Amino acid sequence: DSLKTVLCYGDSNTWGYDPTGNGRFKRGDRWPVLMQAMLGANYHVIEEGLNARTTVFDDPIGPCHATYSCNGRAALPVILHTHKPIDVVVVALGVNDLKSHFCVTPNKIAQGLACLVHDIQSHDVGTQADAPPKVVICGPPRVIETETSLAWGFQNAAANSNELAEHYAAFAQEQGLAYVDFGSIAAVSASDGVHFPLAAQASIAEGCAAAVTQALN
Repeated sequence: DSLKTVLCYGDSNTWGYDPTGNGRFKRGDRWPVLMQAMLGANYHVIEEGLNARTTVFDDPIGPCHATYSCNGRAALPVILHTHKPIDVVVVALGVNDLKSHFCVTPNKIAQGLACLVHDIQSHDVGTQADAPPKVVICGPPRVIETETSLAWGFQNAAANSNELAEHYAAFAQEQGLAYVDFGSIAAVSASDGVHFPLAAQASIAEGCAAAVTQALN
């Protein structure tokens, strides 16, 4: 099968959260769908975004009164085996881990990311038995401390999101993984300080498409 399967595993910025308060972006406006169009008919891009998803942490006070699990590591194996065989997994997680009630440093969040990469490479979900999916690491959005983001728990996240991006870039280089820094190619909305606006979706899609292509070459 020449069709390349790309799994986008992320949080609300992958889900398509509209920072203007209108729920979810229309399907054709979301960056994974735009990336599908950029990559072409030989690719199948899967959206797996969940609001408030973390790398490895349970959130006891998550959205919807914590009625669903936000732990990215807990959900990952089922999602990998649902969509296998997979050529590339795009991991766009970590910003929610910056919420103050988790009390974790950017370095610890990067260790959580490393756990996800380990799991992706350990499960037999690639296109060949001895070849796990390629991995693309996405640098986090650069959080702005607004009334909304502070209410969500993002105290000190402006500085910490910059530090987290440095850890992610270093990890990707160390592991030989493709890296795209969302925070350097797109700015978050000034209205909530966490989510990328509609106007940023195409830039993110373009940057991620280039990273996916790099990962496969």
